[in-house]
Amino acid sequence: MKTRYLSIIVGLFVLVLVGCQQPAGDFAPTFTPPTFVATAVPAVTTYTVAYGAVVDVIETRGQVKSQQETRLTFPLDGALKAVHIAPGDQVEAGALLAELNAPANQQALVARQHALNLAELNLARIQTEGQTAQQADIKEAQANLAVVQAQYDQTVLSNKLTVEYAEKAMAPCVTTAKNDLEKMLCETSWYHARLRAEAANNVALEQLRAARVRLELARADSYAANEAIAAEQVRQAQELYLMAEGQMSSTLLTAPFSGVILSIEKRPGDNVSAYEPIGVLADPSQLWAIATVFEQDIHRVAVGQRVSLVLDAFLDQTYHGSVLQIASQAVLWQGKWAYAVTLVFDDDQTIPATMSMGADIRFVVRARENVLVIPTQAILVSGGREYVELWKDNGALQPVEIQTGISNGIETEVIAGLEAGQVVRIP
Repeated sequence: MKTRYLSIIVGLFVLVLVGCQQPAGDFAPTFTPPTFVATAVPAVTTYTVAYGAVVDVIETRGQVKSQQETRLTFPLDGALKAVHIAPGDQVEAGALLAELNAPANQQALVARQHALNLAELNLARIQTEGQTAQQADIKEAQANLAVVQAQYDQTVLSNKLTVEYAEKAMAPCVTTAKNDLEKMLCETSWYHARLRAEAANNVALEQLRAARVRLELARADSYAANEAIAAEQVRQAQELYLMAEGQMSSTLLTAPFSGVILSIEKRPGDNVSAYEPIGVLADPSQLWAIATVFEQDIHRVAVGQRVSLVLDAFLDQTYHGSVLQIASQAVLWQGKWAYAVTLVFDDDQTIPATMSMGADIRFVVRARENVLVIPTQAILVSGGREYVELWKDNGALQPVEIQTGISNGIETEVIAGLEAGQVVRIP
């Protein structure tokens, strides 16, 4: 009898609690809260409902990079003759950074300069002596043809042997190559040898043709023809000299733009292949940041989205920017798939030259201001419905159903069910 009486008292107490619930606005609870038994309430942690802001963010890491960054390379093979820079050096556009030792190019330049001088002297002589030099020209043309013919024969034979040697050396080189890059270098050596041989043969052939034409015109006893030939020889010598000069200029590495040397990977005496990087140059005046966002969060990132950044060396300063672009393909980062997101800083900020410095980055996904906010920990769930335990003045706890808005996992917006100033329990 006493047990039945106690059950009736408890039931009436629960009905009174439910009936006293007064949610804000037109919100009407549609769930049945769990049954509470009136017992002595121990010391609890509470929170007073108040207005505030809820910001949903994605937090990740990133790195400051230069918008203009390039690898420093030579367009040909050789050994480094000199390196005039060190990491951290500031250089101006056009400054000499490094030199490549290429004896063959230097010898070719000297030879082309000598040939050009001879061609110009020959033209001047013809123009001065006129027709009186006709016979001498014929003899000279004959002698020149003999020399050029011998040079041509020697060039063709020498280049044939060089190509055959390179082709024979390619097979064992490919066989002993450790990877595809080394195999490609083996094949490239033979390919370049063949191209050089063909170019040298063509040059020698052109010189032979010019010598034959010169002799034929000399025999025709035509001063005008001799002068034309000499002028053509000068033109050809000038072109060949310019080509050699261009090849020689390739041994000098200059800065393509003003900036800071980030790294130097080679030292004087080291052999370098064509287009093999010897260092990195970057412009510190144009910076952006590259953030890494995990695959499960990338759908919450969009171009133009606002971000805040705290650089590792400037923890007391927060910088702001926005999303410029999102990589189309994911990469592995910390064992998970992630996307690189490029960020630009706002123009009204002075960003320190902190290339390659790490940064903590926050993407603002959603933000609500001047809304009712409670700790996410205070929210309980029953039957798929969210509710909180409202702390009453008499020390009792009253379950109150609520509707929530956005949440960042720590704080949650309350749309309906509570009012500012009410106190809720934090389990």
